[in-house]
Amino acid sequence: MSTKSGKRPSFEDVHYLLRPAKNVQRKMICDALTRLEFLRPISDYRYIGFGSVYFGDFVLFHRRLGIGKMTTIEAERSAEERVKFNRPFDCIDVQMGFSTDVLPNLKVDQQPNIVWFDYDGVLKDFVNVDIRSLAASVAPCSVVVVTLDAQWKAFVETVDSLEVPNQEDYDALTLGEKIARLTGDNRFLIADLTGDKLAEECRLSMQAALEKGISERNLELIESGSKDLIHYRQLFNFRYQDKAEMMTIGWLLYPESETNKVSAARFDKLEFCRDAGSYFKITAPKLTFHEVRELNRYLPCADPSSIPVPISNEYKTEYTRIYRYFPAFTEAEI
Repeated sequence: MSTKSGKRPSFEDVHYLLRPAKNVQRKMICDALTRLEFLRPISDYRYIGFGSVYFGDFVLFHRRLGIGKMTTIEAERSAEERVKFNRPFDCIDVQMGFSTDVLPNLKVDQQPNIVWFDYDGVLKDFVNVDIRSLAASVAPCSVVVVTLDAQWKAFVETVDSLEVPNQEDYDALTLGEKIARLTGDNRFLIADLTGDKLAEECRLSMQAALEKGISERNLELIESGSKDLIHYRQLFNFRYQDKAEMMTIGWLLYPESETNKVSAARFDKLEFCRDAGSYFKITAPKLTFHEVRELNRYLPCADPSSIPVPISNEYKTEYTRIYRYFPAFTEAEI
């Protein structure tokens, strides 16, 4: 957890492992990360994230990628005992505190990292602080991923719930002015924030923070006489919805000398990878086990509407896009 609000932890309201769209996204990201092998052995990487009490991404990345060094950051001090109790593997180090405070102590420059910060709310100033800090310091060939609440409603509720000095003056501000204060980014003062454009402005704000961090480290490299500057490539731009509408953005940071290796990894061959403002929408249709089995018998298929299963063509199309990653939830004895 990374939220600095006083609300209770989100894991008490939502079972992270039973969210189908998030489950699909997690497996897609894992699939893409296997291509880091073109740059560095996956076993060289450390994973840093917010494990909560479920550790879903930690379990997946340890089992599928073989990552043996992992760190979870937990801000909720009251949850420390429960987080440590639920730690699934001994290779997971638990660090208590806010991400902004913990990051400087993790020595992220010592080895390549996969960092996935799944924040509990909307874009706030400390999110961009984390991104800028990571961009300025992570070892080359690291990946930085951020998940946020992308709902218009969530932004309105967040800015309206803030307690600030001169509350009367604050209440008179426009939504854009309030969001600019919340995020520390003046782009929201003049941006069109209607519809999907709010989430896109959030992506651009985070990208700007990333670029600032990279510029800082490249200036140091130039001053030291190095010409092997750091570049970045956006890998992910997801939108998905289980309980709330969420957005996930991810970048690969790499040295100029390894541009050919990044090209060889062919992230562009993965349909769900996105290197610009267009996003990949994950929709997990609600299907019975029998419907899933029958759909699978005809896949892959160029024309999903031709599959003889009595569900809507929209459901068929949605399932076809994600069927390789579709979760299979069932009851089992533990």
